[in-house]
Amino acid sequence: MNPIHWFASWRWGWALGLVVVWEGVAGTSVVGDHSLYKEVTQLSPADFSPPWRGPDHQFSQSCGESDHPQFLGEESLEGVSRGIHPAAWGRLSPISAPTDTAPARVSAVQLLPPNTVLLVWVPNAPELAKRFMNTAMGRMSQDPQMKPLVQDVYGSLVDAVANLKDQIGLTLPELLEIPQGEILLAVVAPEQGPLGAVVLLEAGQQMDRLRQLLAKGTEAVEKQPNVQKSEQTIEDTKVVIYDGLGPERRRAMYCEKDGCLLLSTDLDILKGILTAWHGGAEKTLADNEHFAAVLKHCRGGKDQPAQLFWFFDPIGLLRKLGQENIQIRLFVASLPALGLDGVLGMGGSLTYDIGQFDEVVHFHLLLDNPRSGIVEMIALEPGEVRPEPWVPPDAATYTTFHWRFQTTLSNLAKLYDSFRGEGAFSAELRRRVLDQTGIDLEKEILPALDGRVTYVTRINREEPLSLQSSSWCWALRLKETKPIEEALEKLAKRYAKNVRKETYGLSKYYHVIPPEPPRPEAKPPAEKPDSEIPAGKESPGFRRPRRPRPVFQIGLGPQEPPRPPEPCLGIVQNYLIITDRPSMYEKILAQADNPRETLADALDFKLIAAKIARTAAGNQPVLISFNRPEEAMRWLYDLVQSEGTKERLRQAAQENPFWKRIQDALEKHPLPPFDVLQQYLAPGGAMILDDQTGLHYTSFTLRRGQPKE
Repeated sequence: MNPIHWFASWRWGWALGLVVVWEGVAGTSVVGDHSLYKEVTQLSPADFSPPWRGPDHQFSQSCGESDHPQFLGEESLEGVSRGIHPAAWGRLSPISAPTDTAPARVSAVQLLPPNTVLLVWVPNAPELAKRFMNTAMGRMSQDPQMKPLVQDVYGSLVDAVANLKDQIGLTLPELLEIPQGEILLAVVAPEQGPLGAVVLLEAGQQMDRLRQLLAKGTEAVEKQPNVQKSEQTIEDTKVVIYDGLGPERRRAMYCEKDGCLLLSTDLDILKGILTAWHGGAEKTLADNEHFAAVLKHCRGGKDQPAQLFWFFDPIGLLRKLGQENIQIRLFVASLPALGLDGVLGMGGSLTYDIGQFDEVVHFHLLLDNPRSGIVEMIALEPGEVRPEPWVPPDAATYTTFHWRFQTTLSNLAKLYDSFRGEGAFSAELRRRVLDQTGIDLEKEILPALDGRVTYVTRINREEPLSLQSSSWCWALRLKETKPIEEALEKLAKRYAKNVRKETYGLSKYYHVIPPEPPRPEAKPPAEKPDSEIPAGKESPGFRRPRRPRPVFQIGLGPQEPPRPPEPCLGIVQNYLIITDRPSMYEKILAQADNPRETLADALDFKLIAAKIARTAAGNQPVLISFNRPEEAMRWLYDLVQSEGTKERLRQAAQENPFWKRIQDALEKHPLPPFDVLQQYLAPGGAMILDDQTGLHYTSFTLRRGQPKE
């Protein structure tokens, strides 16, 4: 499975898991009132003319005007991506309500110290669940034809973990109802002592259940030998401390405050948090300039803050670990030479249900200026992004960017030579590439590359459905084709046993034939199967092997092993094309010969391109991406419905109660026709901006309106 579709299937699987988990928690969903394809069909080619001006198209401010005003409204990603100073987050984020005895506490970023190196923060867990249920997957789960199946699967999950109640005293639904506000996980690097961890869980009215869960945990801890329990009062709050935990004699402590449970491994950190609870700290994470810069790019709009945020300071973490580890300390000392000390931090956010958008994801890599070393090798630059005529119009994903290969190679050579001596990189390149292939990468290949790179995936529906139905293509635009043609011919002659010339119409390409997989050697029969050795009759030292659990996979029948890739290379128009299958290469050739319909002319692509242009707000992205979740979902749907998957599910159900429940649920409530699911799915896009602060990635999925009854 190629990386893009692996990510897509993982994302949809994860989303489906959230649907099942939150089915009994989030309640009914709110359905939007805008129809994506109603809006798309109202657009004319003139609406998209500004983004495609001339062959040297660049994103410009005029692109925003080409966007459909009714669809975008006042909720463009431009507003979503603009942030404010973290100090103001506390006024916008959900926080504990004030009571007669205590004022409202500040938000999580104003509780943590400025030397926090890792943070995962959900400002409002119920809001996250509610918003998710308003997304395509959430609304899909509430569809009358899907809801019985989802409820049945959720019930099966509850039954499968029924032993939880015996262990922790709570059922799965009761456990999931505990979070009633903020959830925070953080790692702090204090100046003295080891790293400290912090967990904050706001339970509100579910505090009794959380105490019940906590009691089970502390009961188990107190049974451990050498564990000592003590108590302190800090800022009018009782703190319970445990010393001597585990073989390394660690310590941990917890306390309750204003409907929240606080856990930590460092008492000084916990003291600082309690001091900051009502704004008493001098400096907090909100005053960390690197955190502030990342948050500014990722936090969301004023009225629509992100529902999940994370931050990571890798250099701060390494420096702290290096205090106790000489090898890490030496690596940290080499960071300036590598240019990695310029990685100042990174973070991102996730927001569901933002008006016209189903979801928005931000990621910001904060970089120092000027860049050097490895960081300077990231040589992206703006350029033309209109899909090429050879791109199949039914592509599942499309990504294109421009990369200065010569800059990357020069910086790599400079860095390598600084450690190994002048000329060392060129010598290594000759040894590994020229001597092995007969091709001079520096003189023959790099000068021929234009810098534009395109990646395309497509679901091949012309052949029987399988895990290999998703095919990919990498394409490199060329300044001149002759050096690449000669290089391909050299490779074909040198590896004649594994490279075969193919023809399709008037075009030729090179087909790499994978070697036959080695056949497993027949094992001699065992004298006596372990399962036939009676209990109590084993020889000394005998350990009865555990029976392997059946592994469930979709899409493969019992006699259908995965096929290895069969790379194909050739030149189409002025591009070096590399695909994983002959069928993908020949589809590209057919499209190049007859480009009557192109991806560039598809209405859904035009709509996403206009959204990207408006989101860029006059800046020029260095990468854009387009995806059709419908294609990935249809592929997964067909795989799940295939006979091979059903047979594997039947086999797994015979030995695993959970899969038996899933099988029963699917037999009782079969999946509805794909048209039912399709009406919730809309296209999405992504872009990367490169500015003085670093690289910023934004991805989004549009939102379809309420399906017709």
